[in-house]
Amino acid sequence: MVAVTVAGITIEMKHVFSNNGTLYYQRAVPKALQDRLQKRTLKIKLDPLRGSIRLQAERLAKEHDALFKAMLGNKELTISEQKLAAIATLAAHGLKPNDGNDYPDINEQRFGGLQPHLDSFMDEYIEKHRDGVTSKEEDLAYKMLYKPLPMVLSEALEVYYEEHPRGNEDDFRKNTKHYWDLFIDHAGDIALLAVERETVKDYIRKRLTLGKKTGTVEKELSIIGAVFNKARITKSINCINPFEKLSVPNAGKDAKKKIVLSKEQLSAVIKAAEALNDDIRRIVLLQAATGARISEIVGLRVEDVTKLNQTTYLKLQTHDDEHGIRSLKTTSSIREIPLIGFAAKVAENQRRESPDVWLFQRYVSKDGKVNADSASGAVNKWLKQQIAGLTSHSFRHTIKTYLREVTSKSISDQITGHASQDASDQYGLGVSLQTKLDALNKAFVGVDVRFTEDSQYVMP
Repeated sequence: MVAVTVAGITIEMKHVFSNNGTLYYQRAVPKALQDRLQKRTLKIKLDPLRGSIRLQAERLAKEHDALFKAMLGNKELTISEQKLAAIATLAAHGLKPNDGNDYPDINEQRFGGLQPHLDSFMDEYIEKHRDGVTSKEEDLAYKMLYKPLPMVLSEALEVYYEEHPRGNEDDFRKNTKHYWDLFIDHAGDIALLAVERETVKDYIRKRLTLGKKTGTVEKELSIIGAVFNKARITKSINCINPFEKLSVPNAGKDAKKKIVLSKEQLSAVIKAAEALNDDIRRIVLLQAATGARISEIVGLRVEDVTKLNQTTYLKLQTHDDEHGIRSLKTTSSIREIPLIGFAAKVAENQRRESPDVWLFQRYVSKDGKVNADSASGAVNKWLKQQIAGLTSHSFRHTIKTYLREVTSKSISDQITGHASQDASDQYGLGVSLQTKLDALNKAFVGVDVRFTEDSQYVMP
């Protein structure tokens, strides 16, 4: 820090030092970044002819603050390492990308159009380039002075997070990054402009060769394609969407046959669950009665079990408060599901016995994170003991099948939370709880549910 006196006023300037009367911006590089930047100190000559020394130092300090923060604080930094190193090379000379295109204004031209930071970098670069000893980072830094580099795949993910409503959720970020990294491993960290349809087709062939199911590859493509397209549109990148209308060969032909329980089988599973009547079996019973996803059931709060006109129902909704964040798979997943007799009793008992905010506290951490995978493991282990191959998701296929026999697709979708393919279904307020309850009662005709006297429910 140096103190400069002008017209009798002394000003102390941070990061400014004097060496025999010549002023420099000097900044220590954080120890954790010294190997990466190959510098312990950033030292840049300041020129009074370029204007206020204080403003020059403040601009450099602001740029370096941002650079250090990015390199230290973000383990999933989306900018490529080589590009980041090139930016750091420019920053060490007080420069940033595109500075080579900044021509001196009329005031600067009075002093010969001096650009000391640019001149310093160019003098050093030209000499090293002549000797053939420039690094890749220095070559890239030189290019970045005059032409912005195209966005590469590793930079697209952060754009997707920023634009997506769930972009701040740890699980969503982790899951998306997993699939995006698979594609980068295949294609390399290339520019979005360089991704061709053949690149994607090769990815599909590679994944199938590794033994992945066609449904798995379709899921991967839907996520990877969404990241690519969001970055392409958001950053106005003039290229095609290479994922558009690409299909996986023989899609669905290798899928395992979905288990749909007969009404006799469903009756047996419900009776076995009711006999144990603990929280794991209550999850089973609520899934069996609604066809809801296990994550939707396990993530319920006590307040999400409510009643209207003597009808108990589950209110599947998002939450974002001091207790944690609760999201749902799609917007169509936000819905209200009425509970037929035995399920209403199960939900009310669980609500009454729940000590806190959460309906199934066992599967929620202290910070409000719902562990649906753990619940799924416990539930599926028990279900497979009842019927070989049975999983919690089988209830979803079962209820959907039952509803198909007794009601319209629109009403069925509003119960199960499937996205509707019919635009007309998006108009209006949806069907009433009573209409959905009537459909569920019709669907359960033939399911033999004879609970104990305490349950007060018998289905003929």
